[in-house]
Amino acid sequence: MGNRNSGRKMKRATIDRALELVARGLSHRRTARLLGISRETVDKYVAASQKRAYRGRRFELTERRRRCPECGAALLTDECLACRARRLASGRAA
Repeated sequence: MGNRNSGRKMKRATIDRALELVARGLSHRRTARLLGISRETVDKYVAASQKRAYRGRRFELTERRRRCPECGAALLTDECLACRARRLASGRAA
């Protein structure tokens, strides 16, 4: 069995269709047969897609958190909960 698309650029629609079929649970081999491409090509595009997804997720995980200007704690809400708790404990309601 030879590669039917040897040396040709893959159409974006074919790549998207391959990723969709794999996401639906079809094997790489079955996807390749349905689309008339090699299993290795499906492997390559699925791996590249997963790599892009991971890279995007890694960026989300390393995004800088907002910090309280007063104490430097990470802000989970608009107000620093640590500073609010200290104010309430000291009797200074804000």
